[in-house]
Amino acid sequence: MPDGQKRTRKWLAYCKSRDAQFCVDCMLLSGPETISDKWIRQAYSDWGHATKDIGLHESSPEHHCCEVGRFTYINESRVDDRLLQISHKSATRNRRVVYVSIKCLKYLCSEMTAVRGHASHDGKFRHLFRKFAKFYATSAAYIEMLSNSRDHEYIRKPEINIRSPLNIRRLLIQNERYGC
Repeated sequence: MPDGQKRTRKWLAYCKSRDAQFCVDCMLLSGPETISDKWIRQAYSDWGHATKDIGLHESSPEHHCCEVGRFTYINESRVDDRLLQISHKSATRNRRVVYVSIKCLKYLCSEMTAVRGHASHDGKFRHLFRKFAKFYATSAAYIEMLSNSRDHEYIRKPEINIRSPLNIRRLLIQNERYGC
């Protein structure tokens, strides 16, 4: 480094016969159309500007993609496996929220009580759901997520609102159909 510091770069390789440097990550993992061709095929041999150009190459988006590829290869992790894990966690959370919704509906049906109130934001079901959410962390987090999406414009609404009137009707129909 220009200030005398030494820094280890695992991606940087030196070729003695050509007296030049290569980027191993980009050489192995970049596509056919890459911007940093001087670090892959031509080799980098401009020793006067090496410290500046190494920093520029290190901060390039192409190099970052190749570093991520090397990191996932070394750790033997795959992106699709990680996405599958996230999907399973999301499905498990949603199942727990649906479970609480079903418990609320079963109670209201057993008491022959109306599910909805005069407005969409009140009613026995929503009130009971909030009470059950005190005992189920996933339901409490779901309520908080819904309130945050209403309060802030920049937070994305959920694709499916489990507590919507349409979904509650669907749960009631399933409950009636299977005699639960």
